[in-house]
Amino acid sequence: MKKIIKIKHLLVPVIVILICFTGHAQFKADMYNIMGGEEKIFKIFSDNGSYRYEFDEDGQQGVVISKNGASELIILMPQQKMAMKIPLGSPMSMANDPVKAYEYYRETENVKEIGKETVNGIECTKSEVWNKDENANQKLFTVWYSEKYKFPVKITNSISGSMQNEMILKNIESWTSGPDSFEVPEGYQIMDQSQMAPQY
Repeated sequence: MKKIIKIKHLLVPVIVILICFTGHAQFKADMYNIMGGEEKIFKIFSDNGSYRYEFDEDGQQGVVISKNGASELIILMPQQKMAMKIPLGSPMSMANDPVKAYEYYRETENVKEIGKETVNGIECTKSEVWNKDENANQKLFTVWYSEKYKFPVKITNSISGSMQNEMILKNIESWTSGPDSFEVPEGYQIMDQSQMAPQY
């Protein structure tokens, strides 16, 4: 890579190629999260596998951060200057992140690709995640994944039964992350859930 960049006449094509492959994966959007019939709207910011949700619930601000390649989910509480690190796959991490919940079950259950569908003007690949136990015959998730944004545009969670939970992205726009977009800010007290003793 260094040899290519040193050649001046190849520098511009290299930059163009990088923009073409990574630019669309950086975005911000409104994330509508429907749980138990109640709708909440978060702001989501995504950059090639890392993403963060920002929300304000009854005056309580919060941020959920999923960093690409990390083994934990980070929850920030800006008003208290506190952060929690929660192991991926734990009930708390999946309750706070519909994308990670889907990804967890996708790795352990049966995935069926249905075809192409458009959601909010965005072409997606639709797939379903089913329980491996054939006797259960239970659909767990339906997902509409965008190759352009490298992210699910819509997820329907059917695990809870009759009342479906749903996440859908709207108003997607381009966005550029900063060096600290997916980090715990300085001065925050960090609680690591994986190191805390279980309560009996």
